Amino acid sequence: MAKWVVKEVRKRTGGRIEGRVFPASQVGNNIQMIEKLQLGTLECTGTKWWDKLPSDLQKTLREVFREAERVTWERGQEIDKKAVKAMKAAGLKFVKISSQERKRFRDATQNVKNVTINRIGKDGKNLVQMLEADLAAHSK
Repeated sequence: MAKWVVKEVRKRTGGRIEGRVFPASQVGNNIQMIEKLQLGTLECTGTKWWDKLPSDLQKTLREVFREAERVTWERGQEIDKKAVKAMKAAGLKFVKISSQERKRFRDATQNVKNVTINRIGKDGKNLVQMLEADLAAHSK
């Protein structure tokens, strides 16, 4: 997915923004990356970089990241379908629960949701709301 994002950003910004992907700690472990940042041999972006971007580039990046969420969800669905097919082929049985059972489960796990929100604060609440919206949108 990271390679897709880099390609889309490059394409949609006409090459004005470039990116590179360094998977599996190729740049170094956490301590090495901090040292490289301090020496100026590694650059990471942050709010200062973002704030200096022209609004059209900010808009483009937001669009790419929103689309990346959709593409990630769709790819995940494909992977899940293949996994379910393989599990069924291996003899696993799936039990479909009723809407009443689903409600009881949601009610029973409500405290977990509240603990997450309380521990993480506003970001936790936003994360839970985003997950709930995604689930609602994709479970139709």
